[in-house]
Order: sequence, then C-alpha cells, then structure tokens
Amino acid sequence: MHDHKWKAFPHDAAAFNYQGKALQANWSRLHIGDLEKFPSAAALRDRVSHVKTETSAKTIVIAVQDAWRAYHKGEFRRASDLGTEIGVPGFVVAIKAAVMYASYLEPDDQQSQQLLSAAAERAEQMIALLPDEPNAHYLLALALGRFSQRISILAALAQGLAPRIENALRQTLKLSSKHADAHTAMGLFNAEIIGKLGALAAGLSYGVSADKAMEHFRKALKLNPAQAIVKIEYARALQLIDKDEHAGKIEELLHQAVECTPVDAVEWLDRERAGKMSK
Repeated sequence: MHDHKWKAFPHDAAAFNYQGKALQANWSRLHIGDLEKFPSAAALRDRVSHVKTETSAKTIVIAVQDAWRAYHKGEFRRASDLGTEIGVPGFVVAIKAAVMYASYLEPDDQQSQQLLSAAAERAEQMIALLPDEPNAHYLLALALGRFSQRISILAALAQGLAPRIENALRQTLKLSSKHADAHTAMGLFNAEIIGKLGALAAGLSYGVSADKAMEHFRKALKLNPAQAIVKIEYARALQLIDKDEHAGKIEELLHQAVECTPVDAVEWLDRERAGKMSK
C-alpha cells in the first residue's frame, strides 16, 4: 500500500501541532464530525483486545495518540503507517489518513483508487472484528464513496457500490445517530445518484430523494456547525439536485465554508476546496 511516494501537506501546519495534553484538550472540536473517542486505555479496550502481542495497553494508547497527532498535522503517510503498525486499535486513523490523502493530495488517479480500495478492505477487516464500532462502518462508506467519485458515479453504480455505501452509512447511524459525518455522507449519497440518474429513476432504483438528502444535511449542520465539510458537501448536493433553483443557497453555503476556521490540515484543505468551488 505504501510503495508509492506520498506528497507532503503543502502548507504550514504549525498551528495544527497538538503535542502533549493539547490533543485531548482539542479532541472534541477536532472530532465533532466523526465522534471518534479520545484514545485512552478505556476507550480502546475493545480494540486492544484484538492485538496479539506483548505490547502493553499503555504503549498502544501512546502510539494511537501519536498517529492522530500526525494526522491532524497533515502527516498522512506517517499517520497511516503508525496506525497500520499498531493493528486494530490504529485502524481508524490509518484508514482515515489514507482516504484523506487519496482524496485531497494524490494527483495520480490510479494510485488514489488503489489507496481507497485498500482503505475499504481494511475497514471491512475492522467491521469483521468490531461490528459495533460506528467509525469502522463509516470509514468503509467514506472509502467506497471517494473511490466511486474517482471512477465516476455511473461506474460505481454499475459495480454495485451504492448498496454497500448505503448499508455502511445506515449501520453507522444505527450505532451512532448523532454522527454528523455519516449524515453528511448520506445526504451526498442521495444527491449523487439523483445527479446521475435523475430524480425519478434514482428514486425507483435506489429509494433516494432530494428530501432525504436535505434532511440529512439539516441534521449534519445542526450537529456540526463548525467544520467546512458539511457546508461544502451540502453545496455540492444542491448543485447535483438543481443548481439553478438552489443557486443562492449554494453561494451562501460556500461563503460560510470559506469563513470557517480550520483546526487541522484536513479542515485547511476543505476550506481551500470551498474557495475554489465558490469562484
């Protein structure tokens, strides 16, 4: 998975350096979207039980925290490597780092697809071991969703990815009803199928609708008003559903996204993306 050179985060990440106690102090804001628990020994107990080594829980906890520090600074390669080396307790950060890197910084389409495909496989391994872990299901949906965008939504529908993505998001929300990132992804899922097939065919074939998309985005905005990603994906969804009808709302959402204050590298990249979309 890592024989290819990963590009570095192209901006100054000094503001996103969460050393020592700063990581825990900022954790709830950093993870407002995915509700990942702070990696303490208690929070990781179920995951640690799947590590078949003599490594102590404390060592694993420190390593997971370091992987998240790397992730938030935009050191995606390091975060992915550290998380992978740890095993199951590090899978969430490893998968998320690979997905974000592949989505935002990897210029080669084939390489991006390989990273996303491998991330989806790892998420499925985690689901098999920890079926009650919301972010295992969410990250499967995210990796498959970003993979679908890379190969084209039509190709993804032909490969039967839509039911897998929807099922993973449903499972996430069943386990964690206030998971803003899953609501955001579910909203965009509905909109992307409508954008490709038209409202009628999309509704008949996949049971999606513009109303369902809007409802998920309203929930996501309420749960996560701080991050640009909700506003960006909401704007994208409205563009796919009917960009003329929703022109004013799209402009407003993108303006709000650009005004968001990023607290980590991914949020910086999101805000940059919002700026490009609003031009």
